[in-house]
Amino acid sequence: MAQNKNQRMKEITERLEQGVKEIFTSEMYMEYLKTMSQFHDYSFNNTLLIHLQKPDATLVAGYQAWQKKFHRQVRRGEKGIQIIAPAPIREKEEIEKIDPVTMEPVLKPDGTPETEEVVYTIPRFRITTVFDVSQTEGEPLPELETPELMGNVENYEVFMGAIQDVSPVPFRFDEIPSGAKGFYSSEDKEIVIQERMSERQTMKTSIHEVTHAKLHDRDIMEEMGEKKDKLTKEVEAESVAYIVCQYFGLDTSDYSFPYIAGWSSDKEMKELRASMDTIRKTASEFIDQMEERMQELKKEVQRHQEKVLFEEENDRYGIYQIQDGGKGEAYRFMGMAYLQEKGMAVAGADYQFVYGDNLREESTLESIYEKFNVDHPADYRGHSLSVSDVVVLRKDGKLTAHYVDSFGYQELPDFVMQRMEIQEIQTAEKVYPPLYLSDLSYAVEHGNADAYLDSRRLNLDCKQAIETAISGHFDGYHLAHDAAAEVVEMYGTERVSFVLACTIQHLKTDGRFSKETKEWADSFIIPENMGRGMDLNADYVVTSHPAVLDGFIGLARNEMREHGSEKVTGQISQETKGFSVDGHFGTWHTAEGKEIAGESFFRMEHDEYGNTVAGIIVNADGKLVAEDVEHGFDVGAMEAITEYLNEKIPEPFIKQFYVVNDAYGIKADREYQYFDNVDDALTAYHKLPNHLERQIGMESTETEPSRMTLIKCKNGIDELEDIAGSSISGKWVNEEAKDALRKAKIYLENRDTEIAYEIPGTHEYFYIQTTPGGYDYTFYNEKYRDIDGGIYENSDISIKEAAEDILEEEGISLQNCHVVACEAFTEKVAQAEEIVLHGEKNTQEREVDEKEILALAEEFRQFSYDFQFYEYQDCADEQERDTQKLVEQIRNGETQDVEHWLKETIDESRDEEEVEAARALLEKLDRISGTVQKKTDVQEGKISFYVAECMEFPVLGEYHDNLTLEDAYRRYEMIPADRMNGGKGIGFQLEDGSLYAGEYELMRGGKISRDLIDMVPHYKESPLVQKAIADMEKILSSREEQLSSARIAAEEIKQPEPKSGSVKQSVLAALRERQARMKAEEQKQENRKPEQGIKGRRKGEPEL
Repeated sequence: MAQNKNQRMKEITERLEQGVKEIFTSEMYMEYLKTMSQFHDYSFNNTLLIHLQKPDATLVAGYQAWQKKFHRQVRRGEKGIQIIAPAPIREKEEIEKIDPVTMEPVLKPDGTPETEEVVYTIPRFRITTVFDVSQTEGEPLPELETPELMGNVENYEVFMGAIQDVSPVPFRFDEIPSGAKGFYSSEDKEIVIQERMSERQTMKTSIHEVTHAKLHDRDIMEEMGEKKDKLTKEVEAESVAYIVCQYFGLDTSDYSFPYIAGWSSDKEMKELRASMDTIRKTASEFIDQMEERMQELKKEVQRHQEKVLFEEENDRYGIYQIQDGGKGEAYRFMGMAYLQEKGMAVAGADYQFVYGDNLREESTLESIYEKFNVDHPADYRGHSLSVSDVVVLRKDGKLTAHYVDSFGYQELPDFVMQRMEIQEIQTAEKVYPPLYLSDLSYAVEHGNADAYLDSRRLNLDCKQAIETAISGHFDGYHLAHDAAAEVVEMYGTERVSFVLACTIQHLKTDGRFSKETKEWADSFIIPENMGRGMDLNADYVVTSHPAVLDGFIGLARNEMREHGSEKVTGQISQETKGFSVDGHFGTWHTAEGKEIAGESFFRMEHDEYGNTVAGIIVNADGKLVAEDVEHGFDVGAMEAITEYLNEKIPEPFIKQFYVVNDAYGIKADREYQYFDNVDDALTAYHKLPNHLERQIGMESTETEPSRMTLIKCKNGIDELEDIAGSSISGKWVNEEAKDALRKAKIYLENRDTEIAYEIPGTHEYFYIQTTPGGYDYTFYNEKYRDIDGGIYENSDISIKEAAEDILEEEGISLQNCHVVACEAFTEKVAQAEEIVLHGEKNTQEREVDEKEILALAEEFRQFSYDFQFYEYQDCADEQERDTQKLVEQIRNGETQDVEHWLKETIDESRDEEEVEAARALLEKLDRISGTVQKKTDVQEGKISFYVAECMEFPVLGEYHDNLTLEDAYRRYEMIPADRMNGGKGIGFQLEDGSLYAGEYELMRGGKISRDLIDMVPHYKESPLVQKAIADMEKILSSREEQLSSARIAAEEIKQPEPKSGSVKQSVLAALRERQARMKAEEQKQENRKPEQGIKGRRKGEPEL
């Protein structure tokens, strides 16, 4: 027994290690690493601020970063996390120029001091807002996906009872705001599990957290002198959970393998390997304890079953309470006097058995009442014993039932017999698991995912059973008459009909199926079941030969008729139950009725699943009127009823919706788009830039079509059209137009938008965007660097009102501001922020072509000719000289006067075309001048190298840094390959002011780590890093050539007529000679150490 258990444990742990290893080779893991590199590493202070405001935060980014980098949107109503962001400003000052040699002022020829302009960078900080990934929605981030475990667990109550009994701390089920599935608190000494998860997920998570409590409690680890990092703790806990679950037949590999991989530091899985003994020992103890406790719990469960109350001879008692959703709810908690007054009677079918146990000799009805109100058993799951509950006593072989009344008890003479009859019926009749009719998303939304998954599993089993029955009963010519009997008996008529009808509907174009079979299949409504873009119902299609399958369906239908499964129909009333509806599986009962336009309609709920699956509406004759009904006679249901009542649908008034980019064609050529519905039109409208006067409107179906605007955009602000005021004839004041206007209003109230304005007379900018709870706004200078901003916390007003209020405080009128293209504006802001944060050397560099400067100068000349003709004519003789002068100014970055002239033109000119041309020239001048300036400002970064005995953990073993590549390789060669820490290698220390400055692996074990380096785009583009790779390749190649020459030389050392062993001695002598030379070289290097400045120390030790 023990040997078998040990063998199973060995197999499970080997499967665990192999499964996790496969995760590291997947494309999913590469994508995960790539995405994680895009998130900022925040400073210690900001990390502390984030933790104080949202302790469960994992990945945080700014509002725009979520939109532009990760294509996700912050949810409305989410509260941002405020941190400190740098916002430096630059100030210029004119000072006397100092000679760097004499340190005296430099004088002009006239004796006056020469001056120079100095730019100071003054550090400033401002509050900015970031959001955690849990506060956003949109495109999923690449991750090591750990899919939710779904489905039920046989003997779940017993399993969970054993886990909780084995746990060293108490359990609590609660809602966990962070989204975690569970956690162990060393402080409170308790385990908290997320409520309403599937049974499989709950069981696996419980074992995971109990392992934390057993192995990683803070007090236990301190007492044992152990220290484990977060990675090791999570790997140990999930590994134990996987092994224990696998041992008991519950496969969690889909969840556990990616989870363990995500918490492993690299693909070597050293946390898993180092902890394997601990994992095996803990899992083995866990299994032993659970098996022992489960045996005890199973005995307890059997002891509390209802049939024991009726079958055993020992004195016992049983507690019954009214079941939910039944007729008994009408008298729940009511005394016997109320039932008599209303003409009601207590019925055993209205109750459910909730608890039973042995009856002590001294027990009475009163003591039982007190026990189940004051100190009820720990495993009791019912409510406190109350009026309308029933207590059944078996005393001295006699069974009696007692109704808990307002005062005392009333005996029920028929209750015991009623319950015994129910027990016999349940024993005699085979009850088939119900067929779940909705898709997975609906099931999850209504808390019924387990029922969906159980039903899906049975559907697949049924399909397989049909295929097996056909192959086993078909001899190549004939299909046996009893081929379908066993399948119908095993899975029931409802599920067999569903699978066969689903198959025919998917293969309805196949001519090998008879017309009768197709008509039978079409009488069923197979609900759509889509998941991840795939038709999940296709999994149920039987793959047997169509002609043979057609015969099988005929046999199955005959078999189902013999089972009495013909559909029951008839007049519907408020009391109808067990009703079969054409095209729908299962039976239905009336939930409510309603009379509309003189006709009766009834909303029906499924007999098995109630309101957890979509309902239907039928008329008095049982004809289906509406399906997928979720909220009674709601708007959708009423629309279906109206459609049923109307013989003809009236012709719509609106023919189509149109969207135009610039209604008046001032800033762009007009381009129209047309759509059949307003939703698609609003989507297209949202994509258009708001610096254009875009519009969305409606076009009628009239012979001479008319149009009506829905939304128009002026100066960046979207406004609803007043249809009632604009429709002179009143024809546009109709229900269709009102519905479109309502959707347009919802769109404006819920859309996320951003607007950028140029402030007149200042060349500064104002930017505002919607955020959860209000608006975020920023003022920018002419260089697109922020100078002020904040949060406007009032989501009840429009963006126009918010902008007007903010600008008014600054003495600015929104009406005078000029809207600019927001996308281009935010790109310039991003470029400016990149320069501020990381230095201009990290922005994209390009050489300024001389032709580009000449072309720009020519554009200035053409601008003067086009818009300032008279000044151009007056200075025609000097144009050539002025053009050359402008070229020199651009080359030298001395364009202040030209910039001032263009800005003056933009402010003072009334010619809109001249203003736009001046603005375009100013942008080109800024770009080229900035590039020229960058060429002079760029500083080359530095790179040095380090050597580590253990590249995985440099703190272990020998470590040297601040080396040249040649010195680093010499040190690398000196480290013996058999050192206990192993994994020696060389890394580089990049100092270029970027986010990626710091240490990174270059070579390990004689192989360049190119794959690792290529994962970071910055390193792929860095000349310093790429040169280091090339130099390393040369060194390794040269070293290989030397070793090859040494091997050849050793083989050529031969003496005439060698004695036995002489060749070996010659080779050994050569090796000893080489070792002596290396030792001498090492001693020589040690003597040169102070001169070369090589530092040798363990990483983390203080530098002397």
